[in-house]
Amino acid sequence: AKSESMFREMTETIQEAFWLTDWITREVLYISPAYEEIYGQSCQSLYDDAKSWSYPIHPEDQESVREFYYSEAEKGNYDIEFRIIHPSGKIKWIKERAFPIFEDGVLVRMAGYSIDITDVKEKQERIDEQHQDLLHYQCMLLGTQLNPQFIFNSLNSIQYYILDKEKKPTLEFISNF
Repeated sequence: AKSESMFREMTETIQEAFWLTDWITREVLYISPAYEEIYGQSCQSLYDDAKSWSYPIHPEDQESVREFYYSEAEKGNYDIEFRIIHPSGKIKWIKERAFPIFEDGVLVRMAGYSIDITDVKEKQERIDEQHQDLLHYQCMLLGTQLNPQFIFNSLNSIQYYILDKEKKPTLEFISNF
């Protein structure tokens, strides 16, 4: 009783949704309360319809997630990221992992967890956009350096420094290239 109480205490306070299903009957045996926050559906809805976790999956991701789940979960390879459409209308990114549980060599249950990784994905998207902007500006800068007028003026400056036998300013100018 104490270990069950501690387990419930843990799963009710963690932000990840933990779940356990009977692989043979496909019945949901347990879902932690975080499921409601992540998916925007009641735990009871999942107990009533074990497939209801897949209903909010973004239409572009639905087929690949289902196929991947049923082909890879049994092997212990189910580790996937996909989008859902939350009842609020917001698109959320979910990371899910599943772990097979065998008894006498037979797969009997599947344990797993779901995490809302929307914030991580949005931050990564902003980093990617900033990286693209940086590349764009670097290309623009390179384009100005390859400008014939820029090259001509630079060569004239180098020639001027060399003809005046000023090695130090010449080396400084070249090193700034």
